Parts: sequence; C-alpha cells; structure tokens
Amino acid sequence: MIDLTCPQCGAENSIEEDIRRFCGNCDFPLFWADPPEAAPTPLQEELNDEDEQEQGQEEDDIDAQVDDVICRNCALRNPGDRTYCQRCGEELPAPEEWFDPNSPVEVIQDEPDRSIWSHLALPVLATLVIGVGVAAALIWWLDVFSDPGPVVVRVLDQSGDTGYDTAIVFGGTQASPFIVYREAAEKAVRVMRCTSSDCGSRISPAISVDEEGDPGHGLAVDLMDGPVIVYRVSATGSLVEARCATFLCADELGTRGFHPIDESDDVGYEPAIAVGGSVAFLTYRDAGNGSLKAALLCRSECGDGDGEVVAAMSRRGRIINVLAGSEEGSDTGYDSAVAIPSAASPFVAYRDAANPSLLLIRCLTQACSQASAPVELASGDVGHDAAMVIDPETKAPVIAHRDNTSGDLVVVFCGDEECTENRAPPTVVDRGGDQNHSVGHSIVMGRGIADMPVIAYRDDTAGVLKMALCGDAACTDDNRVIAVIDDGGAGDSPAAVGFDIAMTIHDGTAYLAYRDDTNKSLKFAAVDLERLKAEATEPGGQQGLSAWIRGGR
Repeated sequence: MIDLTCPQCGAENSIEEDIRRFCGNCDFPLFWADPPEAAPTPLQEELNDEDEQEQGQEEDDIDAQVDDVICRNCALRNPGDRTYCQRCGEELPAPEEWFDPNSPVEVIQDEPDRSIWSHLALPVLATLVIGVGVAAALIWWLDVFSDPGPVVVRVLDQSGDTGYDTAIVFGGTQASPFIVYREAAEKAVRVMRCTSSDCGSRISPAISVDEEGDPGHGLAVDLMDGPVIVYRVSATGSLVEARCATFLCADELGTRGFHPIDESDDVGYEPAIAVGGSVAFLTYRDAGNGSLKAALLCRSECGDGDGEVVAAMSRRGRIINVLAGSEEGSDTGYDSAVAIPSAASPFVAYRDAANPSLLLIRCLTQACSQASAPVELASGDVGHDAAMVIDPETKAPVIAHRDNTSGDLVVVFCGDEECTENRAPPTVVDRGGDQNHSVGHSIVMGRGIADMPVIAYRDDTAGVLKMALCGDAACTDDNRVIAVIDDGGAGDSPAAVGFDIAMTIHDGTAYLAYRDDTNKSLKFAAVDLERLKAEATEPGGQQGLSAWIRGGR
C-alpha cells in the first residue's frame, strides 16, 4: 500500500501500488499524482552519481559543439573548421550564420528604420489631441525623415588613410555587398562585409586580409565559389590571389588561402578580372618588359592545350600567356578591361603607350593562348581608365574610355564580335572639354535598365562622382541621363570624391564603393536606377539631384 494526497481535493488515500485508483473523495485519477519519494538505496545513490557525471560530460560535449556547423542537406554536425560536409560533401553554411557570439566582431547599424508608416500612428493621434502646433511639428518631421530618393550614400571606413583600389561584388547568403580596399597608413588589404543590401548594417571592424609587403595595389575581385581577390604586392613586385571560401573571408575560420599568380619582377599593374564558367580570367601589365599578360585561374585543375599549366591539379592551377608587347621598346597593356560573353572566350581592351591608341583583342581560347589581331578603336592620347561590357543582343563589346586630350568620356559600340564593319562612330557621353572639365576618370561599367550600359566615373575638375544611364547600346545623346551621385557634401568648398570607383549591379540597383580623397575615407552608394532615371528626367530633375544625395547621406 502507498499513501497519496489527492492534488484536487487534498484527501488522503491509501491504495495498492500496482492498481490505478481514483480519489475516494472527488474521483480524481490518482495515477496522475506524483508518488511519494522513497529513500534511495546504496545502489540507487551510486547510479545517481554516475548520471550526474554523464550529464556533466554531455554539457561539456554541448559546449564543444557550439562552433560546429549543421549541414543543410543531411543534418550532420560538422566541426566548425570545415567548409564542406564530411558525410555528403554539401557546402556548409557561411560563417556569419554561426559566428562565435563572444567574438569582438559586431554588426554596425547606421540608422534606424525611417519608414513613414512605422511612425505615423503617434503623430496622427497627437495632432488630434494637441492641434495645430503638433501638426506643424509633423510637417517638419515628414520633411526630415522622408524617403531620401534614388541615391543613398554612406561613409564605411574613416579610420585612417583608406579606401584605395576598391573592388566590390554582390552575393553570399545575406545577398549584400562584399567590398575590398587598401588601407594606406597600415599597408593592409581590408574586407568590409555588409549585412544589408544598402550597407546600412555591416560587420565591424573591417577584416584585415593581408598585411605583408604593402599589399593591395590594383585590387580586383570576382566570384568563383567564394570571392577571388587579386592584387599586387608592392614590396615583391608580384601578383597574388586570395581565395575566400566564405563571404566573411576571416583567417581564424580557416577558409582563406593565398596563391602566387605571377612572381616575375615588377608585374601585376592595373589587374582586371572576369569569371566565366569554372575559371577566372584576368589581365595585367608587366612593367618589367612592357607587356600585357593574361592569367587563367582554375577552380580545381586547368585543361591542357591552352598554355603552360602551373600547379595543374590544385586550386592554385593557372595558365599565363603574353597578349601583347614584351619585345624591345614595347610599353603597352595599360588600363586593361576584360569581359566574357556567355559561353565564349574573353575580349580584352587596353591602352598602348608606345604607339598611343586604344586596342581590342578577341581571344580565341579560354586562356587567350590564341587571339585575333588587335583592332584599333581610337588613336592618340586615348584609352585611359577603360571599362567594358558585352551587349547581350550582338554579343559584342561596348567600351568606355577617357580621351585625355579633350577631357571627354567616350563610348565605342562594336556592333559585332570583330568590332570592324558594324562599329558605330564614337559617342561622346560627357563633354568635359566643353565645360573646361576633365571627366571620365576611374571609369566602371555595368548593365542596368533593359541591359543597357551604366557608366560611373569621376569629374576630376568638379571633384564629384557621376553616372550615365544609357538608353541604347551606343549610349547616344537622346537616350541617356547623366546625374551627380556624390558631390562630396562640401557645399561651396572644393570636393574630391569618386576616386578608385568599383561597381556591381544587382536587381536594378547599382552598388558603388569609392574613395573620398578629402576625408581619406571609404564611401559607398546604392543607386536605384529606375528611380534615378525617372526623377532625373522630370522637369527640373537634374537640379534636384544634389538634394537627393544630401537626404540619403
């Protein structure tokens, strides 16, 4: 017999242990009641001690697993230093999703949500209660916190003499910008990882990728699995790559590797990169012998027959070819630009300084071991800061460059892959010479509205960052919009923004990273291309652009 107290009415009941009974007073089922605790036997005490030890071990095991990563495909728990699942081979989640909460890394949020609807209820209620005074305050509030317009500008890093040689891509699990730049004072390559599309929130401090030998000159970046960062190391005069398996690119996670590309003396100037299929193709200038070179970087192994393969069976696999120059007296390969049509071989545009001209090469193989003869697009002091995109309709190049004699921004539309018979007359997009300005510095290009070219560049005389939205592939007069994106916010004081511009376009928004030379800082702009074009073409729209910029800052 055991004695049980009814939890419902409190009556004492004596029942047999093996029989489920009900309370004799209120009929409550006593098999739901907790039986009285009996004194533990010596054996039970020993077992309890073992249970406590096992529980402590389990807690230690759980602590050890905090940094483990769960595979999304098969749900296996993997060690935190792995990139791919040890059971199924699936790529594991990005580190920012399981980053140690005790780490000093934090997410910076620039400004609170200023959506009008999230704040509307209280001002309306206050207006009804208080009257005209609050109504006036509401009008003021709407003016201050209203939609900033199509352009948002932010300062991302002002920690020193920074923001040089910027490069940018868009992607990762958080679908946001990944920005690489050089910090001149500390001689370091840094990564700024945004955690929102407009970079209003980001991981801070910026991650230092490389600090050996004054690295980061002429940075270029693209995506091949993770980001592939290419740059020149000034102390050694060599060209290297850093491959990041994740968008955080943090060394302590074991997801970053460095590989030499070209260790010749004094190489790696002005690298340009593009990814096509499973390889990255890049061009650069070898100042030692005055040539233009190309390198094919392979994901795992390089194919035979397209040049001499270095480290063929590894992620360091690469093929290097000389595209132009290297003979005595050559001085070519300046300001090279690269673009790869879908499922085709690259195009390369570059400036020849020995015979002043802008030239275009059509590669006939993936690594450009064979190429067509260079086509002259323009002659004279031209081809400065060249940039290129591929027109999706003709599969032909569209090249923007600066005519250094006139100070104009010029576009060449090829019209066919040979860039000969169907080439359109050069289009002067921004007539800097007519204003006594020098425009077209630090040119970058992308494809925006209806796949038409978008060109960002610096007006060096005015010290401002500008953008041209082309309405047709040749960017002719009647179909384009030119707008100031960042005027430096200096008012009547001289500005100096838009140096070392980098741009990527995603879902109708252009994301730009660039240097503010006045404040020695890294800046960022997000531009809604549809809104910019619509509002800039309204009556008086061009005059209102600077107000939009101030509102977005």
